[in-house]
Amino acid sequence: MSDVRDDLAAVRNDLARLADTVSNMVAGRGGVARNARGAVDQARDKVYARANDLGKAGGMLADEARDRLNRANRQIENRIEHNPIRAVLIAAGVGLVLGLMSRSR
Repeated sequence: MSDVRDDLAAVRNDLARLADTVSNMVAGRGGVARNARGAVDQARDKVYARANDLGKAGGMLADEARDRLNRANRQIENRIEHNPIRAVLIAAGVGLVLGLMSRSR
């Protein structure tokens, strides 16, 4: 009978160690999951911050391009105002060339 008791005690001990091992594994996985979740959150925050920075940079580039186009437009208008005959002759020449190109097709 003592053999059965000893075997039963050994099984209880084995079950207790198995329960501890499973508990530690679950706790470890929880820690890994928390760490992974934290890493994902950090990566997401970095991506959002970078996208925000790129959006701002894109807006600044668009503003700069708009300013350059406005300056070029003003320069062209100033040249036309100062040399209207030249502007008319250039426009007529361009129109003539385009007309000849379209007629030959």
